[in-house]
Amino acid sequence: MGRLVDLKRAVAAHVEALAEVGEVQPFGRLFDQEDVSKVSFRSPCVFVAVLAAPASEPQAGGDSRTRVDVVAAIAARGKPGLPPDEQSLDVAEAVYRLARWQKWGMDRLWPAGDRRMEFLPVPGQRGVALLAVRWTHMIVIDDADPDPELLGDMPEIVDAHLREPQERRGA
Repeated sequence: MGRLVDLKRAVAAHVEALAEVGEVQPFGRLFDQEDVSKVSFRSPCVFVAVLAAPASEPQAGGDSRTRVDVVAAIAARGKPGLPPDEQSLDVAEAVYRLARWQKWGMDRLWPAGDRRMEFLPVPGQRGVALLAVRWTHMIVIDDADPDPELLGDMPEIVDAHLREPQERRGA
């Protein structure tokens, strides 16, 4: 799998271990009010998504560092003695604390930063509260050095490929 998929799965696995969480579902985008009536879930549910991987920043040595936005959207229906908004706040706070300095067991990933919580409106829906916890990571997706395990016994082909762009420019 790619590093972004690995990141989404790693976040989901860590969040799933929280006592406050009823269910975790990886999701392809920000879970919103339209999804509440279309997607079945066990409350409280955390929908984990990697939202964006904009342009990368070149680093010394040839690697590129990419900013990645991650969101954990919490959908809660409440339970006796705990209204939906308080249940979603409880879970959001646990996810927010978990994300601090987190690298989710991955290498070439900077700790979570820019953490924030926000309520998501759910017009026309009663008994459901949505809250999102968002944060960012910097991640290296395209390593400068080829992976030796992928190369097998063909380093000369890779060397020629890496030299080729320089030769075309006349360097």
